[in-house]
Amino acid sequence: MRLKKNLKKKVYLNGSLVFEDKAAIPVFDRGLLYGDGLFETMKATDGVIAFKAAHIKRLQKGARLMGIPAAPLRGFFRDVKAGCLERLIKTNALDRGQAYMRITVTRGNAPCAISPPLQKGGLGGDLTPTVLVVTKQMNANALLKQQRTGVKAALIKGYCPSIPWIKTLNYLPNILGRAEAARKGAAEGIFIDADGCATEATAANLFIVTRSGIKTAPVYEGTPGKGVLPGIIRSAVINEARRLGIPVREGRIRQTELLGAIEAFLTNSCIEVCPLVAVDGRIIGSGRPGAVTRTIQHAFALDI
Repeated sequence: MRLKKNLKKKVYLNGSLVFEDKAAIPVFDRGLLYGDGLFETMKATDGVIAFKAAHIKRLQKGARLMGIPAAPLRGFFRDVKAGCLERLIKTNALDRGQAYMRITVTRGNAPCAISPPLQKGGLGGDLTPTVLVVTKQMNANALLKQQRTGVKAALIKGYCPSIPWIKTLNYLPNILGRAEAARKGAAEGIFIDADGCATEATAANLFIVTRSGIKTAPVYEGTPGKGVLPGIIRSAVINEARRLGIPVREGRIRQTELLGAIEAFLTNSCIEVCPLVAVDGRIIGSGRPGAVTRTIQHAFALDI
């Protein structure tokens, strides 16, 4: 499908659909100044947003964990129930084929200071959060090629996200990790923590296939610096694998386990299930997408 380049697109901003070049966010918005916010990335196919309810639930939980008051966001969530996300997709002529959608929520506009105003309702309890939703067309052919042939990754040390349980705007570790991977000729980077364990990719969860089944790193359980983002596709893949009778175990993945895995794959909302065929120049398994990965891909595609 030819990418649509000429249509003047709109965004959702604080309750209204406005043209991209007319959308304005205050210069003192805390998301801009401090990365004080969170986001969700979703994928729509022919106008239908995959796992929308799960993404919205995670967004609500993340906002609560950040102390962003619920009351000012109720209008946005009412808009979501009323179909504002689907309406934006259709307005931008993205209701045929695959579309990318990102929801960004910041704590809001406040005087320039690291500490937000402390109110009864939460951190910055009297602030009005900024809510921005943007869309773009996805390159379906490029995604399909990755899903069919797999991607190569590089091991990245020293950049592990410190708050993996919230999908925050503080994305510098991921940006630097992805840049380092690109310098090494890889499409993705796999974070290696201080204990030498592989945690997740810069923009995806990591799974390996061993003789005993599938293994993935555990989500955050309260220990600083430990655990990974509770990915929406990660959860769906775990459920699908168990439904198929494939054993799934959550546990720390040693670097040697990753490099010696029979297969490996990555998951996120855009690539869904993508084979990982090499890491730091070392072939994973046969160097081609494996049987377990293909089984998961096929079952996942049938269910969404």
